[in-house]
Amino acid sequence: QITKALVDEFLQDAGLPSKGEVQDYELFSAYVMVSPHIDAAIDYENIMAGSGGDTGLDTIAIVVNGELVTDPDEIDDLSAAGATLDVHYVFVQTEIATSFSTSKIGQIEYGVKDFFSPTPQLTRNDVVTSAAAISNKIMENARLFRNGNPTCSVFYVTAGRWTGDNDLSARITSAESDIDELNLFAKVSFVPIDAREMQRRYQRLRTGTEKEFTFQNRVAFPDIENVAEAHLGYIAATDLLS
Repeated sequence: QITKALVDEFLQDAGLPSKGEVQDYELFSAYVMVSPHIDAAIDYENIMAGSGGDTGLDTIAIVVNGELVTDPDEIDDLSAAGATLDVHYVFVQTEIATSFSTSKIGQIEYGVKDFFSPTPQLTRNDVVTSAAAISNKIMENARLFRNGNPTCSVFYVTAGRWTGDNDLSARITSAESDIDELNLFAKVSFVPIDAREMQRRYQRLRTGTEKEFTFQNRVAFPDIENVAEAHLGYIAATDLLS
């Protein structure tokens, strides 16, 4: 009931019509998993691959310099401008099932590896094909990587509960290692997300993070039009993180 209420709230706030329980939860998962990596609204049409030819992946998002990239020409533009590239891949597979499956973990792993294969074997729909073209353009411009190779996050989302089952944990560790062995990424994470974790992450996105501290070492800026108050100063990192 809690998850359904949060999904309904998300759809209303995003101005999205309900498309049924499965697709609604897929959109909700995409929002929760992708939003922390970008600074703008999500273009769902270009990242939701969940239909025929989806290669076992509901969401494929490629984030470059904090922006969701949906066209290979955007990489050409960045390259022409002499920009560096900070790249993060996000893959999400969402199930309304109330349990996790070792076979599904294997399917997700295969889909991710096939996505980066020079000779892919799985049939691709338009969204996957477009994302792969963007990825290929990024790899062609590897000289521009700002902080080393890209990072890769893979999320397996269900409506159930993750209990840390040994077999499932071992399969996820193996899948993470196999993707890492592609030697394309600085870091790979393969994360199981259950209903409680989805709720927690969504609520954190909604509420944000607040921290109170004493801002003593500062000077005030002169009056600025349409700005109520502005200061320049510094605080100790320990004050912010404590």
